Amino acid sequence: MRVRSLTRMKLSKFLVFYIAFILVLTVYFYTFSERMQVYQVTLQPQNPFLILISPPVFGLNVNVTVLSGKSHILYISTNQTQVITSFILPPFSIIELVPNGVAYNLTLSFRSNKEATVYYGAFTYSPASDYPNYKYYRTGDGYFVPFSGITVPPGNFSISFLLNFLQTNSTSQQSIFGNLLPIIPGTIIFALISILSTYVEAFILVNAYFKNKENELSFQSKLLIFATIVGYLFLLYWSYSKFLSS
Repeated sequence: MRVRSLTRMKLSKFLVFYIAFILVLTVYFYTFSERMQVYQVTLQPQNPFLILISPPVFGLNVNVTVLSGKSHILYISTNQTQVITSFILPPFSIIELVPNGVAYNLTLSFRSNKEATVYYGAFTYSPASDYPNYKYYRTGDGYFVPFSGITVPPGNFSISFLLNFLQTNSTSQQSIFGNLLPIIPGTIIFALISILSTYVEAFILVNAYFKNKENELSFQSKLLIFATIVGYLFLLYWSYSKFLSS
């Protein structure tokens, strides 16, 4: 009875430690995911979407998903050294999306060694009529209309923009709700993978614990169990990167 009591006590401590480990891992992913920011932007039809980042950032990567439309043109300059508008002085990073559709999801990721500001807005030839409530700045033969700016501290960041280009035969409310739909499946898939993999790994570890008490666990089995732990952690990281951070 004493041996069983000690075994149950050690098993309880093991389970408490394992649960605490999962909670710490969850907090880590949650903290990391706070660097992922999502913004909804509404633009006039066919107005290019502009992003200006000052100072220039490193490792700039841009991914565009066409939610409703035919295609798009994407221009990226990580270190713009020429003056294109009085709104911002070089050097800076610039991203321009020229649409041929209604709705897009643009996600950019980058690394900044110092505090940086991400300005976003529209390029238009008629700023007074297209965006009457915004200040605008001359750029070439058109105008840059900044909507807002996002200041980020040094580090790695991902920012996602849900772009809705107004159409005469649709309302912005319908397009906005349509743009939100692609975000939901990724969250559900990540949650399912996390729950199922945690359950399987917990079963493997608890089973290994009892076998080890009975001296039935070989060295090769211990190496295999260690490999499953590494694979479990990698699966969590991969699923987070695949379904949440991009």
